[in-house]
This record gives sequence, C-alpha cells and structure tokens, in this order.
Amino acid sequence: MNTSKKLSLTLAASVSTLAGIHMLNSYITKKSIKNNITNLSNNFYETKFGKIAFYETGTGSPIILLHNLSSYSSSFEWKKIIPALSKTHKVYAIDMLGCGYSDKPNITYTTFMYVQILESFINDIVKEKTDVIASGLAASIAIMASCYNPNIIHNIILINPVEIKKAILIPNKNSIIRKKMIHFPILGTLLYNICTSQNNIKKELLLQGTYPNLKMLELLTQIRHETAHLSGYASKYIYMCIDGYYTTASINKAIQKLNHIHILIGEHLKNSNDIASQYCSLNKTISVTTIKNSAVCPEIENCLSVVKAIKKICN
Repeated sequence: MNTSKKLSLTLAASVSTLAGIHMLNSYITKKSIKNNITNLSNNFYETKFGKIAFYETGTGSPIILLHNLSSYSSSFEWKKIIPALSKTHKVYAIDMLGCGYSDKPNITYTTFMYVQILESFINDIVKEKTDVIASGLAASIAIMASCYNPNIIHNIILINPVEIKKAILIPNKNSIIRKKMIHFPILGTLLYNICTSQNNIKKELLLQGTYPNLKMLELLTQIRHETAHLSGYASKYIYMCIDGYYTTASINKAIQKLNHIHILIGEHLKNSNDIASQYCSLNKTISVTTIKNSAVCPEIENCLSVVKAIKKICN
C-alpha cells in the first residue's frame, strides 16, 4: 500500500471517529435536557457581555439571588425559597452569564466581569440599594461588588461560600492546559460531557457532603446534569474558566472591610467548620447560621430554614 493510500485511510478513519464523537455529544445533550425541569426565568437583561435571563416577582425591598458560579447551576436552584421571600420582598433570581438560560459566549469569564454585570443590573433594573444572596463561588462576586461600590448593596448573605483558600487560586500551567483541552471543538466537548456526566456529578456531591436522603441526592444530580447541558456544548466555556481558576478573586482584604456579611452553611457540608472559620478569622462581625439537614444546596434541601434565616437578616 503506497503512502497516499495510507494517508487517505488514516484521514477517513479520523473523520469517521470525529463524526461518531460529534453524534455522541449531540445524543448526550438531547438526553440530558429532555425533561426540561430547570427553566425559571421570565425576563432578559442585555449586558455588554451578553444577555442574561432572570426571574422577577414580589413586592417590597429588593433581594438579588446569585446561584453558585458553575456550568451546572442556575436560578432554578432558588425556586423553593422564592415564593416565601416574594411575600415581603421584590425578588430577582439571575441566571449568571454562561449559565442556565443566559447567553454562553466563548469568552474568558472572570469575577471582575460578573461584578460589572451585577452593578449594571442593580443600577438599570433594581434601581435601589439591595440585599444580595450568593451561593458558592458567587460569594466572591457579591463581596467584590460591595467593596468596589458600597452604595449598591445592603446585606450580603453567603450560602456555603467558596473557601477563601480556593477563591484566591490563580491560573497555573496545568489549569491552562486543561482549559485548552476542553476548548477543542469535538474532543473537548466530549471531555466536558464526561466531566459533567451524572456519575461524576453525583461523586462530586458526595465528596462535598453527606446525604441521608438519597432521593435528594438523585434530585440534585438530575438538576445539575440538565443545567450543565443546556444550549448544547456552550456551557463548557464557563466550565473551563472556572476549572482553570479564571473566575477567582483575592477577597481577603474586601472581607475585612465589610461589616454586613452573613453566612448560612449546610450542616452536612463536609468542610463547613473550616469555611466558617476562614471567613470569621478575617472579620469578627460575620454571623454564621447552620442550616440543619442540608449539605451542598440548603436552599433546596431545607428551604424553610433558609427562608427563616434570610428574613431574620433582611427584615
């Protein structure tokens, strides 16, 4: 067999393999979103980075809800607490750019970008000083926004906030390589689909907390799996930025300056005591409330206790 034929066969095999992987990626996406359980938004807001979806309801003093910053998170996570909060507050539940039903542009996502989006949203939509409730990695966004502009946020309530030692990580050689790998059109999408498979999502939840209620574990897995595959492969862009430490921020000094931070933390979150101590060691005015019978998502697992704690702070 001459060299030309060998190259032709190799090329044909490579094209066939890539076509097969592309079909597999498409199948995974369609299967992941077939139940369509996570759509909550009823409005859109155009930012200079892209359009974000949000849900608005209720009357009274405003509260903004910021879900955890990840490819598998969305405003749907607040669905259980919104009805109770909206009785006394104007509630805005935002799908962060790159998440949920918001635009998912192929850009580098950073905390500073999200701070700009939050500030613009408050100025253009809320139009008054507001309380902000932020989950997980979104804690950095609320903290930095309040530090940059003290006139836009009253109370900051952090639900299972990111560990400070993780919030300050910066891109390194390995994380940059991982980011580039996931960015590849077909193989990178397959890698993303593997990382956000139901099995891997469930493993991550079990690594972060304990779940006596297995039905809750299955529900959280289903919600995260669907959300991670909305808009096809586009969710991988924020995933690779988070995994590559592009969405981190040095929040130490900002925490020291603020005197209106409150933490709600899941009782069964495995590193809950460590997280609370990291924040309180920087600022003694921070209050900490443990949410019983909850781990990674107290706002879903024990919504009544979360609402009670929020109302105690915001009313």
